[in-house]
Amino acid sequence: CDDRLKERLQGHKDLSDITDKQDGIRLLALIRSICHCREDDDMSTLQRANLDIQIYTAVQRANEKNTEYCDRFRHSMEVADSN
Repeated sequence: CDDRLKERLQGHKDLSDITDKQDGIRLLALIRSICHCREDDDMSTLQRANLDIQIYTAVQRANEKNTEYCDRFRHSMEVADSN
């Protein structure tokens, strides 16, 4: 492991539990999540890009009321802002 990865592993809240239980699978999953910038259940880059695409390409559906479209769009924006 490089030094940055070691620092991020040591600072992770689950590392002590993983170490105590000698859980190699969870350790590998944690390393993967750090390498893919998905620590602490954040959105991955791909998930974020897909959400952005949904927002930028949002159109009002046939037979959808203006208020329903507005609510759906606002909900998408809230999800994007929360992540």
